[in-house]
Amino acid sequence: MILNPEEIHIWSTTLDERYGKLLTQSFLSVNEKRNAARYAYDIDTYMFSIRHNLLRIILGDYLNCDPAKIKFNSNHYQKPHIAHPNTLIQFNISSTSNRFVAALCQQHTIG
Repeated sequence: MILNPEEIHIWSTTLDERYGKLLTQSFLSVNEKRNAARYAYDIDTYMFSIRHNLLRIILGDYLNCDPAKIKFNSNHYQKPHIAHPNTLIQFNISSTSNRFVAALCQQHTIG
């Protein structure tokens, strides 16, 4: 997928049972799995895992790479960014209950 510098791409969906298959082959890092396990309720762990797998799949399409190979770091405000592969793509995800929204752009902080 192509993201031009003057564009913002928005991805939005309702997370339902269709997305459960995303967990059959998880792309999550050790840190993401640890963060998911911190939730008190299984449904919250499940939704976190689906959201982050979906984000990795979307970013993998833009970056033309395996979603499991994407590495994230965060700044001093805990805002995550892509550390590998090298890219100008910035992203933000938002979620409430079973809703997933991701926004992507280039060269500018978003969210």
